[in-house]
Amino acid sequence: IYMDLVRHGHVDENYMAEQVRRADTTDGDIDTLSHRIAQIRTWTFVSNRPGWLADQLHWQEKTREIEDRLSDALHERLTKRFVDRRTSVLMRRLRENTMPEAEISPTGTVLVEGHHVGELQGFRFTADQSAGGEDAKAVRTAAQKALAAEFEARAERFAACANGDLALGSDGVLRWIGAPIGTLVAGDEALKPRLVLLADEQLTGPARDKVAARAERFVNFQIESLLKPLVDLKNAEQLTGIARGIAFQLVEHFG
Repeated sequence: IYMDLVRHGHVDENYMAEQVRRADTTDGDIDTLSHRIAQIRTWTFVSNRPGWLADQLHWQEKTREIEDRLSDALHERLTKRFVDRRTSVLMRRLRENTMPEAEISPTGTVLVEGHHVGELQGFRFTADQSAGGEDAKAVRTAAQKALAAEFEARAERFAACANGDLALGSDGVLRWIGAPIGTLVAGDEALKPRLVLLADEQLTGPARDKVAARAERFVNFQIESLLKPLVDLKNAEQLTGIARGIAFQLVEHFG
């Protein structure tokens, strides 16, 4: 490049075309792709220097397209390396029949043995969507094993939480510190909706019962507090005849 600039004042485009052609392949491992990206960036730099090339715009577009392809290929290789390493670690822990170490961030990100495996929101775990095949099986199995104690601990915390930590939205979803816990569906009576827990099957036994009981207490409290006039109408045994019929209609239509 230097000699071309000194002798001719511009870069030989035939030479550049050959170098760019050599870099334009996505074969190879991570190191090979990284080296090619470094090469093509050199030619991207050349294409952006005023006066160095006759057809500057063409080479800018060409080198940018190649760099994008190489970057995508490198990302794919890096992802595969990460997945392979994660699968290897998790499968080894499962074979050893040891309890995998789990970390859960405040936002719900779940790491098992230092590897991202998914998200835990409330009592529902969502496995990493990039996992597939054997990796997906390893991720889910390891996560279930690692999160067993967390489900129990969360159930205890939820059962003891204050009303201020819970919120019932206009969409009928009950949330605990922002995480969906349950949803209301119509029950046999207007003022007695049924609560359906939004929880994995891993939440079972006494732990699930505690969560359900606390959630139902909060829902009942909300109904009795916010809809007290309707609750009183429903329970007004002194009403008879037309008055009782009107009261029934008011309760059924929430006012």
